[in-house]
Amino acid sequence: MDFKTDVETDFTGYDELETDTQVLDLIEREGKHYVIVDKCPLYAEKGGQVSDKGLLIIDGQSISVNGVMQVGAAFCLEIDKPIDSWNGQPIKARACVDSDHRKKIEAHHTATHLMHQALRSILGSHVEQKGSLVNDEYLRFDFSHFSKVTNEELAEEVRQRGAECNCRS
Repeated sequence: MDFKTDVETDFTGYDELETDTQVLDLIEREGKHYVIVDKCPLYAEKGGQVSDKGLLIIDGQSISVNGVMQVGAAFCLEIDKPIDSWNGQPIKARACVDSDHRKKIEAHHTATHLMHQALRSILGSHVEQKGSLVNDEYLRFDFSHFSKVTNEELAEEVRQRGAECNCRS
């Protein structure tokens, strides 16, 4: 985002999936709506991992949170519609994580660590992670190696371990 804020959002997502918070600012950019909150249980997009999704509940109205970015120390939530009651003053709200979405992301995040260890075990300790994409549907794992790893090499290792392989290069 192209704005600055001195807000420091307290991330509560290690301990809870719902948090009472305050909306401190509302930003509109290119037809999208964003809010800055003082506390947030939703993970922000970072390091190749997509953000959580969830809800922001204000005065009984549920507003979808479609993504979370970190701007400085502040968490900026992309919401699907403006807040009708916004008057420039802090508003009490409840921020809620979509737990099913988070569980899928967590599973793929764990899989990236397992994949890294397996590749180092199979190909050698020189293998290093060079990037990744972790979302709720799949993961992509980029790594360094001396040459292209063939599907046959991966399938053979998987067969030796007694599993199945649906490998794609």
